[in-house]
Amino acid sequence: LEKFCLPFLSGPNAFTIISSPSKLISSSYKSTCIIIEDREQFARFKDIFGEQVIEYNVGDDVSRIGKEAFANHLQMESITIGKNVRSIGRNAFDYCRKLERLNMPSSIQEIEVDAFTTGNVCDTLYIDDLSAWCKIKFRNISSNPMENIDRVYVKGELLTNLTIPEDVTHVEDYAFVYYGRLKSINFPSNVQSIGKGVFMHSGSNVDTIYIPESVVSVGDSAFYHTWVKHFYIGENVTSIGTAAFGNNMDMETVTILNGALSVEENAFDGYKWKFTDMYVPCGTLCRFLQMLPNYSNKLKYAASPYSLLLYADETQGVGSLSSEFNSCEAATIEAIPKESYDFDHWSDGVTENPREIIVDADIELTAYFRSLVGTDIEDAYTNDIIPHKVLQDGQIYILRGDKTYTITGAEIK
Repeated sequence: LEKFCLPFLSGPNAFTIISSPSKLISSSYKSTCIIIEDREQFARFKDIFGEQVIEYNVGDDVSRIGKEAFANHLQMESITIGKNVRSIGRNAFDYCRKLERLNMPSSIQEIEVDAFTTGNVCDTLYIDDLSAWCKIKFRNISSNPMENIDRVYVKGELLTNLTIPEDVTHVEDYAFVYYGRLKSINFPSNVQSIGKGVFMHSGSNVDTIYIPESVVSVGDSAFYHTWVKHFYIGENVTSIGTAAFGNNMDMETVTILNGALSVEENAFDGYKWKFTDMYVPCGTLCRFLQMLPNYSNKLKYAASPYSLLLYADETQGVGSLSSEFNSCEAATIEAIPKESYDFDHWSDGVTENPREIIVDADIELTAYFRSLVGTDIEDAYTNDIIPHKVLQDGQIYILRGDKTYTITGAEIK
């Protein structure tokens, strides 16, 4: 048997069946319009051939695989989906228990509810384009075949270290759900949102995830039950969904860089035996204690992500830090003048020296000094007996020859 056309499919040569002496090996779709919309229609195909076909190749002219198209096909082992298929219907591969190899094109835009529901044991998934994969609208967890996948290959390379492509601004819901081989997860600086359940039950001892400044929202259960040790949540994240970081088996620390962030009370709930510290920005401790009352023994001020830089004209003096500093703790700074100079003021107008300063932003300060060696004073007379004291502008000057000196801190009587 070389060819057989099923009447409920449109187009000539809707199926091509390639046979071997012992059993049917594969089936290829060749119609320009193949839509199988219910299990009953597909059952007619199985009634004729049983479940002998184990490999399928959906042609490039096919645009959609309908609901329940391959449901309960217990012998199917491999399917390659054509490069122009845009959508996969509800329960399309429901309970395909022997499906081991699945080739997914970059053309797919939507996979409907339960398309790859519980019961699949799909060993390997092949993806053409990681960027396109991040943009697929998976309608629930079981829309994504990764729920049951052991290995994912992107352009022939096993996916273990994930870097979201630069052109992805939103990672769609459930994009990497249940994929346990991830050892690192990295986001580019232009990702703006992370969808619901994106990394649920995924990861394998991931050390640290940095959510960049560009991200505004993290969806419900986005990192639920992952294996990440440390989270850094960017300073522009304004929304964290329910259970977004809940039930993390290995989570040790969370650092939140946005003090205005509103957090759901259960956003971090779950396993806590390794969770030691939650760091929040300077001045926000009371706020976070109100939002997360169960974390009172873990909340601390964040280790400073800021810098404190001191400048001075080194011919006149230097700026000095008396000790190391942490965010929300006062750092003591001092301007130390060299001989013949005295401290005048800091670049922010403060004249106190030494002084304490709270490091709650990147700070640069310049110390300015004044020379103890003045110039001629206009209303002084150089032919007077020297030294000669002259009062001018609130200062006492001593004239020595053609030079003028100030007395630092002298009292004016």
